[in-house]
Amino acid sequence: RGGVLETRVCWVFSKAASNQSSCERMMAVSPEFKTEWALTVIIFMNIDFVLNVRNNTISLRILPGLFGRKRMKNVILVKLEEDSDSHKIAPPFSLLYLADALEKNGYAVHLFHEPASKSNMEDLMQIIADKNPVFAGFSCFTNFSLLHSKRASLEIKRKFDVPVVWGGIHPTILPEQTLENEFIDIIGIGEGEETVVELAEVLNRDNYSTSDLRRIQGIGFREDGKTVLTEKRPFIKNLDEYSPAWHLTDADKYIYSGNHFYSQIGSR
Repeated sequence: RGGVLETRVCWVFSKAASNQSSCERMMAVSPEFKTEWALTVIIFMNIDFVLNVRNNTISLRILPGLFGRKRMKNVILVKLEEDSDSHKIAPPFSLLYLADALEKNGYAVHLFHEPASKSNMEDLMQIIADKNPVFAGFSCFTNFSLLHSKRASLEIKRKFDVPVVWGGIHPTILPEQTLENEFIDIIGIGEGEETVVELAEVLNRDNYSTSDLRRIQGIGFREDGKTVLTEKRPFIKNLDEYSPAWHLTDADKYIYSGNHFYSQIGSR
């Protein structure tokens, strides 16, 4: 409601933007100042914040990493299985390890591992609509489930402006062939725990270019209609740095009485 307060609000925002970290500043408020006005301004600017009002003082904390980036930091990781009641599925170990790497870097991971039924496909589309993810990543093995990943990817590109990323054994073995499909934006080649974090950081920017993608090891994409495969990523030196993010799934659904499951993790 006055020039002094307005200046202080702008100062808080500029400080947060300059250091890209949590910022907490105190702003004195005159007795006649209306708190509702401050709330309106902050919400209008579309910034995550913590706001407290006590003794005519506003405490404003701006959450880190929001300036120059998309507001949401959600990532959807998907593995689709054959739609069969008798088909027993194993845990998606590769995605659980990728989720661990992403979570350690501040991303909210949403794991979708289900048979590719019509209702499950609809659920996946709804999750993407609700979460507006940085990208949707598919774990792809060269078998019949590849057709389900294709169907889901086509639907995502038809409905949303969300990058589709394929990783796993299939794009690692057949990168050029995989990128012939226009519904796939980027592929991951080889081990993905480090790659997926670097890729998320690039795709989470408001403006990124193929030159940014070229700096990421172990991926492939298209540029001007041509396939680009970046430098091969070295093997991870310390495998114990990552562990499966079991909290993202219900482990009980992978346990079957009198049966065992076999899962091919993929590399080492």
